[in-house]
Amino acid sequence: ALHGDVMSLPFHDGAFDSVVAFGLYHNFEDGWQTAVDETARCLKSGGKFAVSIRPDNFEMRFNEHYWNYRQRKEIPKDGKKHFHKSMFGENEFKHILEKTGLSVHHVHRAKNVSMFWRLPFLREKEYSQDESQRRSGGYRLNSAGRFIDGVVTTLFPSSFCNVLVYVGEKS
Repeated sequence: ALHGDVMSLPFHDGAFDSVVAFGLYHNFEDGWQTAVDETARCLKSGGKFAVSIRPDNFEMRFNEHYWNYRQRKEIPKDGKKHFHKSMFGENEFKHILEKTGLSVHHVHRAKNVSMFWRLPFLREKEYSQDESQRRSGGYRLNSAGRFIDGVVTTLFPSSFCNVLVYVGEKS
């Protein structure tokens, strides 16, 4: 197995026909641009990509506040308080990708856990205390939670998603 640092990948330029990078860039406080550049460098011209980020929107800001509260974290003096190190606007990250020669054909708005699951009265009554079981079970909402989540997601899709997936190819 090959191991490498995304800041300096051990592959030659254009080494891959396709690249998938999920859950990567938003975990860098600094250096995410280098990671994006390296991803683009290793993709051959005409190669396909799919990458995900955490969006800077209402749902993710709510989640950040929730996680900080749950962990009772004090905001550091440098002001950096995010659970996810970097969040990006939808168009902001599209432009970042395009500057590296990656043409975005589509942006999918997705959700892995509804922010409404954070509110106990909107959860299904039966749920595990075990995180891995909750993940595999889908963090289910009750009927009121599903209704509310469906309405806000339909009316405000850019504000109520917690993953953006960019799909395209290298120019």
